[in-house]
Amino acid sequence: MMKIKTNKSILYVYVFTISLLLSYMTMTSSFHIFNFIALTFVFMAFYVLLISFFKIDRQMKWRGAYNFQTVSCAILATLLSCWTTISFVGSLNELEKFKTIYYVITAILVIAMALLNYFILLNVYQNKSVSKTVLPKRSIVFRILTVSGLVTSNLVCFVAYYPGIMMTDSLWQWQQLKTNVYSNVQPVMNTMIIKLCMQLWNSVASYALLQNVLYIFTMSWIFIYFYERVSRRSSKCLIIGLLVLAIISPFSPIMNQFITKDSLSASIGLILTFLIYRMLVQPNLLESKFFPLTVFIIVFLFSGLRTNSLIAFVAFEIVFLACHHSRMFFRWHSVAFLAIMLELLVTGPFYKSMNVQPSDPSESFGVPTQILAAVYDSNGNISAKERNSMLKILPDVQWRQLYSPYSVDSIKFAPGSAYNRDYISHHLTNLTMMTLKLALKNPRIALKAYYNQTRPFWKVNVGSYNPFGSYDARAANFTTVPGREASYLRNGHVVNYRIPSWIDDMYGHSPVKIHSLYVQFSSFIYRQKLTQVVSFPATIFILSMWLLSISVVSSKWSLVMSQVLPIMIFGTLIIAIPAQQFRYYDPFYWNFELLVLAFVFEHDCIDNFINSKNDKLV
Repeated sequence: MMKIKTNKSILYVYVFTISLLLSYMTMTSSFHIFNFIALTFVFMAFYVLLISFFKIDRQMKWRGAYNFQTVSCAILATLLSCWTTISFVGSLNELEKFKTIYYVITAILVIAMALLNYFILLNVYQNKSVSKTVLPKRSIVFRILTVSGLVTSNLVCFVAYYPGIMMTDSLWQWQQLKTNVYSNVQPVMNTMIIKLCMQLWNSVASYALLQNVLYIFTMSWIFIYFYERVSRRSSKCLIIGLLVLAIISPFSPIMNQFITKDSLSASIGLILTFLIYRMLVQPNLLESKFFPLTVFIIVFLFSGLRTNSLIAFVAFEIVFLACHHSRMFFRWHSVAFLAIMLELLVTGPFYKSMNVQPSDPSESFGVPTQILAAVYDSNGNISAKERNSMLKILPDVQWRQLYSPYSVDSIKFAPGSAYNRDYISHHLTNLTMMTLKLALKNPRIALKAYYNQTRPFWKVNVGSYNPFGSYDARAANFTTVPGREASYLRNGHVVNYRIPSWIDDMYGHSPVKIHSLYVQFSSFIYRQKLTQVVSFPATIFILSMWLLSISVVSSKWSLVMSQVLPIMIFGTLIIAIPAQQFRYYDPFYWNFELLVLAFVFEHDCIDNFINSKNDKLV
């Protein structure tokens, strides 16, 4: 192995050039000097932070021979550079005059970024260090500041949006808890929790309060845990910086005011991911009585609060069992199995006894619907048999009229839409296979349709976007909803019932001035191009991929394995559920904070806490 002393100035000039190009390509036609300078600084700061954190600028190690590690680093570096470039650069439609220059700059950017990424990953792998021994040390000041900061930010938002933000999903659950006619279209477990909250305090604000309290507890627990177990001053500063961002960002506090399943399930999922990581770092926790019981309760709640959660957890458990099947983890697998069995018992016989209507299988057909619509609208290669099947889903005219490249809701929920959910539900497997065949026959159309529908996952530069811009208007539409007659089928007989009206006035309103000021505050933050770029879902996924890539090449397998569950949840969204609204990304934003904290911890003094019996769960 050859060691080469690096010239810091040349290295940072190289980083600055890449940051400059990436910032320029991100700005595209809407060029503003302030945003351009700010983005350049952010991109450069990211690379400088990585280089300085791993002390790569001191010396470069170069391995001449090709082996598994070097090839892995090259593959990861290429993926990171391509994904970053595709996500951040603008649209060809905006730069048609400069198309040739655009392609040249893009090619240069991909190659230059790939070389820098490879250089960083290879040196991270080769510069493995051993941490010094540092025992956990309580910090009363940090604990007080963490809890008080999170309480303040969430309390202000709770008051500003009191009694909570109602949406279509909220009204479905409202009618269920008021009529005792349940449907698993919205998880019944979540409806029951809302009902229990309203038994304690007859206001939907009680559920919003529960979400705020659980979020504050979870985040405080995680931040305090990692802060008190790192030794480097730089690590502590990074944790404090992340905490400040969590406090001042309006995203999480606003999400906690939605009377939906999203925030509650995200908090439970975050706790479960954290427990998985703790268990991998300290397997001795499984010997206690409190930890397995906590895992059992959290797994049960997690599996029942979203329709895709049980599938994601079972998939994670299969992977985890394949990797960790020793006697040491027998308690974990036993507890997980019991929690899954209890969940199946509840959603099976117990729900049947309550006459719970099953969830609509067609909800998982959102992305395939978009692919079918794109192929049909583009007059793609479709056989007569496939066309007949498609016309049973939607008439010919509506396939063309209702198709929108960026949202399947125009097909599913447009007034007058003949979208045949019953046909989809009864032929889901056949229709899925038909979609796959059509995608193979029309790969370009299908890939473009899939990309457009799921672009928040992959694309940052999609123009101005305020994640909460439409929610205030939508919430205003649900302040008063008149009662109506409804019916359902029970044992072959039609049962009629009345859904009571929803009147927001019965629970009071937030102070108008506080609400107005908070809306102005959140709008101001999300109007900034820098905020949009940094906080967009695709940016979070790129940064997560960066941290996981570094963890893989540096053999931080506890961190990697703990992220398998979020990856499984991510997989259920990109395969079937057309997640366009920001509330679907709630779990990934919060998990990213956990990922950063665990990453800093792993590269600080992780070795000192493995199997430490003095380090308790809380």
